[in-house]
Amino acid sequence: MTQTDPSGTVTETGTWSSTDKEISAKSSDGKIEVIPYILAGNKLSLTVQVEEGGIKLPIILEFTKQ
Repeated sequence: MTQTDPSGTVTETGTWSSTDKEISAKSSDGKIEVIPYILAGNKLSLTVQVEEGGIKLPIILEFTKQ
């Protein structure tokens, strides 16, 4: 995974697997993150948690296949 934001670019490696409703991502340091998703037609919606100032906020990412 490569993430780019105003503070810079971060690259992580690891493995992932999925079920009908969740993606499990395991980073190279052993941390596991479970990400719920919905795939409907050509739209993928992921629900992730972002921590800001000690508060976890749910963020929904939507992707549309072109």
